[in-house]
Amino acid sequence: MNAIGTSFARSLARRVFLGTALFGALSAGSLSPGLVSSGLLSSQVANAQPAGTPPPTTQPAPVAPGPVTVAPQAPAIPTHTPEELVVLAEIEQDLKRYEASAGQHHRRMQAILSGEYKDRKGLLEARYAAKIANAEEQEYERRLSAIALLEKFIQDYPDHQKFTPDAMFRLADLYLEQAEYEFEKSFDEQLDSGEPDFSVGIDDEGDEPLAAADYSKSLAMWEDIATKFPNYRQKASTLYLLAYYLKQTEVERKALQVFRGLVCANKYDPMAEPEPVPDLAAARAALGEPANATPPSNKYDGCEPLTDNKELLHDAWVRGVGDIHFLTAGELGSAIEAYKKVATDEESKFYDEALYKLAWSHYRNDDFLEGIDAFDKSVMYSDALVAKGGDPLDLRPEAVQYIAISFTDPWSINEQPDPVRSYDRAFDFYKDRLDEPHVRDVFIQLGETFSILEAYTQAADSWRLALKNWPLEPDNPEIHQRMVTAFEEMGDRDLAAEEAGRLAATYAPGSEWYTANETNREAMESQRRIGERMLRAAAESTHKSAQNARAEWK
Repeated sequence: MNAIGTSFARSLARRVFLGTALFGALSAGSLSPGLVSSGLLSSQVANAQPAGTPPPTTQPAPVAPGPVTVAPQAPAIPTHTPEELVVLAEIEQDLKRYEASAGQHHRRMQAILSGEYKDRKGLLEARYAAKIANAEEQEYERRLSAIALLEKFIQDYPDHQKFTPDAMFRLADLYLEQAEYEFEKSFDEQLDSGEPDFSVGIDDEGDEPLAAADYSKSLAMWEDIATKFPNYRQKASTLYLLAYYLKQTEVERKALQVFRGLVCANKYDPMAEPEPVPDLAAARAALGEPANATPPSNKYDGCEPLTDNKELLHDAWVRGVGDIHFLTAGELGSAIEAYKKVATDEESKFYDEALYKLAWSHYRNDDFLEGIDAFDKSVMYSDALVAKGGDPLDLRPEAVQYIAISFTDPWSINEQPDPVRSYDRAFDFYKDRLDEPHVRDVFIQLGETFSILEAYTQAADSWRLALKNWPLEPDNPEIHQRMVTAFEEMGDRDLAAEEAGRLAATYAPGSEWYTANETNREAMESQRRIGERMLRAAAESTHKSAQNARAEWK
């Protein structure tokens, strides 16, 4: 390192050390305004002793801090001398230069690594491209050969009860592979031509491209197996594949009928004519109370499945029967019944999905309390996974959000929005479970929802409950700040100033929260930033109130 660099590094180190000492002293209230200007601080920094060295006899002995109490008046704000402000400004400029240099270095390293990755990838692709192309060509030729052999076998032996359906099942699988291969090849050729036809396979709303592969041969083969060989040993798998790809090709009513024949074989013939879509006008004309918009369904009571393959059946109930009903107007009741088949089995691979979809079905059907209960169970299940060392469910935040929305929505067409009633409903639902960790998240989100609705009193009440019952959480200062903001939005400056003072004192050094979180760097930074802001706001409000009182006295 050259002399200039060494000098800069030493200067930066001194400034950082000085700034840290300055901020610490100011936060503890032990730095006098004239300390820096008198040169004492520089002397102390220069003559700093190792930890454990007794302080000079000229310095007063440290006094143990007393208990922190919440005072209605805002604490005084430490003032900075001009010299201190100069030092702070220099530190800020040094930090900005460092961040700019670090960012430039990071971008340069990213570019180098990205270039090397592309070069290595290109070399590997060039090395194996011919081999991959040759392997794909051989696979294609062997697939066509296998298809020809199986087609001839089925033609020669069309009715053998064991080997013919096996050959048909394998042939349908090969037809499926061939259809997807041809679709991908056609799509790649269009891309290479520079004029791809994206209109093929676009859904009705012009959104995502749909799978446009031609599955007709496979679908016909699966139908033939189900019709001609009703006792085939792989009938359940055949029906599942038939239903799945019917759904993929948007033949949903027929797919529903086949799924029903799989999960409820004693009631539904998979090859029968499917039920028509409910008449939407008639369904709307029959609507009464929103909670009774779609009556409970019992069409799947007493169902006996075709197989004992639990995973296959649960997949069919949730992603087949349930999803098709969910997306069909007037069939939410049937969707709820289908999802419940799986949402009661915590051991199921599809339990979390079924539970969340059940909650959504209740919410859409205006069954708010049932929806809240299902959303709540979904959040609890996610937390249980985390407690066992797993990952949280991706939809946990959304489940918490819709719990809050459900509480704030009117539960009847005869109700008007009422924040007081909404808060009371939420509190009554959780009053005996306030020790459960996820309840804090619910009330924080409830506060956010009330704030959006401009019900600031209930927003503050929700946040206050979360702070009271979980007083040591690292992000409590941020939640508490939202209360201050809510009071400001209400136009109550006195209440906002009082709460700002309470916030500053609650998380100050020496407080229970501070002691519990002092090793959490992020929490400490948040506390410092918010605490200073609230102290300043409280002081400004108190000063303005004093000025107003003085003006009135005159």
